[in-house]
Amino acid sequence: MSQKNTLYIILLIILFNVSSFAQWKSVGLNDQYVWTFAVIDSNIFAGSGGGGIFLSTDNGATWEHPDSGLTSLGISSLIGLPNPISGNYIFAGTYGDGVFLSTNNGATWAQTSLDSQYVWSLASSGSNIFAGTEKGIFLSSNNGTNWTQINSGLTNFVINALVVSPNGTNIFAGTAKGIFLSKDNGTNWVSIDSGLTNQYVWSLFISDTNLFAGTEKGVFLSTNNGANWKQLGLDTQYVWTFAKVDSMLFVGTNGGVFASTNNTFNWIPINSGLTNSDVTSLAIKDTNIFAGSLGVYVLSLNNVFTPTGVKQIRNGYPKEFFLAQNYPNPFNPSTTINFAVQKKSFVSIKVYDALGREIATLVNEEKPVGNYSVQLVLGNKQLASGVYFYRMQAGSFVETKKLIFMK
Repeated sequence: MSQKNTLYIILLIILFNVSSFAQWKSVGLNDQYVWTFAVIDSNIFAGSGGGGIFLSTDNGATWEHPDSGLTSLGISSLIGLPNPISGNYIFAGTYGDGVFLSTNNGATWAQTSLDSQYVWSLASSGSNIFAGTEKGIFLSSNNGTNWTQINSGLTNFVINALVVSPNGTNIFAGTAKGIFLSKDNGTNWVSIDSGLTNQYVWSLFISDTNLFAGTEKGVFLSTNNGANWKQLGLDTQYVWTFAKVDSMLFVGTNGGVFASTNNTFNWIPINSGLTNSDVTSLAIKDTNIFAGSLGVYVLSLNNVFTPTGVKQIRNGYPKEFFLAQNYPNPFNPSTTINFAVQKKSFVSIKVYDALGREIATLVNEEKPVGNYSVQLVLGNKQLASGVYFYRMQAGSFVETKKLIFMK
């Protein structure tokens, strides 16, 4: 009997109920495609593809519709800037009508002088607002009263993404044909595409010294301000958006939400509860992550069941592939799994609940010969006690073992 059939029979025998891992909860706007979020103080603004802007002050439990003054209900981007005198300034980029500004928490909106433009992205640096459009990049230093086109050096003018380094020194633009960098506040731009094998860039994100690019074929990383890029996987996914909290990096893709911890880039799918897998926006608020798709979904950041990274534990050449029993077992809140790779192989180790649903990907990459360990940390205290399974596949080697979580 094959290992796969054995596992299937075991799953049929075990009939007790086990809670799903990382369950998303729908919190409304189910008739709207939500393309962008802005979290400002206690407020969550959601920009939709045709319904305008929505506001929640209670973590998505209810939504208001503060659209007065908007002449376009297609919202592609949102950012908020604090104003110590009159409160927060909120900028909205639209499909075809340029940039709008609200100075009263979204109650009313006024069109800025950048009108008749498709605005795909917005970013800020100090008092400067950058707008990425289908005709390049525009800059305003007076809250949208005036805009200046800043395209010198750009060879593609469809600006899908903009991001500014934390110190404000570097501005990065993701386009339909590569990434550009300006070190002089947008006056001049240079191409930075070395190693970027897919140049249709949908999203950009900065964390510490890491610059991430989301493309039509996965995630790319640069650790030297874009001088060089390397691919980090998810190469079958369109990567629309990023979010990060502590050591956990999330991406929203056309195949749902994936997460990686501690820069391991072993991507874990987190899709249970999503009824639409095309996730175009993510936002972090307090202990929750919000996902925009057809509607808005929320997930508690306490619901994290992740590997802390794969480590080579000793030198030598194992004589066979091997998957060890996790220890301790039962466990709470962490456990370690050792495994051996007998020859260079693509290794996959995944965790399943008792109903056969995948809840975590621990390893999903090529590994050279060696002995390894990976540690899991369970952050979701609501996960039910019970039996789970972890399965290793490397070439023709397949093995499945039980692990037990005990509260």
